[in-house]
Amino acid sequence: MRILHLVDLRHEGDEPILACQAANQASCTEHRVIGLGSNADAARAGRMGLFLTDLITPPGLAAETAFRRLRHLMGDRNGRNSTRPWADLLQCWSVPALGLARLASGRRTPPRVGALVRSPHSSSIFSPLWMVRSKFALHDTTLFSFDRSVRAAWAEPASARRGGCLLEQNIRLLPPPALSNVPTPDLRLAIRQRLGLQAADVAVALLADPADVGDAQRFAFTLGLLYTTGQRVVGIVPRGIGHASRARQFVRMHGHNWGLLITPEPLSSVLPACDLSMWDSTCASGSIDGSSGLTLLRASIASGVPPVAARHELSIAALGSIAPELVARDGSLNAVANRLLWLLENDSARSRMSGLCRHSTRANTHESTFAPELLRLWQEVANIPVARPGLPTPLALMGSLA
Repeated sequence: MRILHLVDLRHEGDEPILACQAANQASCTEHRVIGLGSNADAARAGRMGLFLTDLITPPGLAAETAFRRLRHLMGDRNGRNSTRPWADLLQCWSVPALGLARLASGRRTPPRVGALVRSPHSSSIFSPLWMVRSKFALHDTTLFSFDRSVRAAWAEPASARRGGCLLEQNIRLLPPPALSNVPTPDLRLAIRQRLGLQAADVAVALLADPADVGDAQRFAFTLGLLYTTGQRVVGIVPRGIGHASRARQFVRMHGHNWGLLITPEPLSSVLPACDLSMWDSTCASGSIDGSSGLTLLRASIASGVPPVAARHELSIAALGSIAPELVARDGSLNAVANRLLWLLENDSARSRMSGLCRHSTRANTHESTFAPELLRLWQEVANIPVARPGLPTPLALMGSLA
């Protein structure tokens, strides 16, 4: 089975990249990955473990502007029957990528599967026109999501032209990919040296995916609350974080008494160097958006870095079964700072929380069903015959099994 992946490397954050990399591990499949972005974006994806077959740089901000280039790449059938496209299925890891695929290949051939990894309102370019483009992209597409709240947010546009309204059942719910990244002491030391951290620095990462939905000013204020208690903390945020200039000004006004490090590296790759992480459910725009940073929340857990989360229904669902003490009493910055301070002042509690995270990671990795579930969805959408034990063998498989 041949799968062609379309990944927007510019605007959609790290979650599509990490999920695509995990999807490439599916058995009995051949993959091509086309990235949308620059050479720097491709290099960054490579550092996260996703290696591209082709790279397209759209002439405009919208992914759909690259449809002629994609049509040319899809015309390369690699020796396959010229009457059929190379791919049995297009896997698109964002809604703009779905729109691009529809413009480049037509309405139904090859069939398209789309991943909804973030709610529509979390987009920095959200507008009524963007929603119209989204409805165009979602038509004649099989959709899946990792999260019920994201699925509910996309219910209305996904139900357009399907004879119903707000039909969440039009969107499949798949288990998220399991991440396993427990660091070694040597790796932790090497990353800290690369970042310029001192041995006494307590590194706290702000989890925000994509970066522009995070609020660096709120994060700097939280670190300031910790500094007043005598803690030497250094905040680590990804490049492109929202309100970065305000955060720098806030730190300057208080005499550079605590650090704020903006790194161009993928946050998932520097998490092993951190001692704690913070998940803030409030976006830079001030609205509550639980879709921000859920994959990085799982990456922090996989790295054994206890994530302190503002109270939100998604943070309770993600951490309640692992370590409910990591969820603050409410969504305020004082509550989050209080939980961080508890871990900073209590080494045994921090060690216990880290152990719970590692134990949870080992269990989730062992029981991961993301790739098999996604493979079954691909086979269903592409109508690929599969031999099942105890059932008659499809005629299309007779030759290959002989």
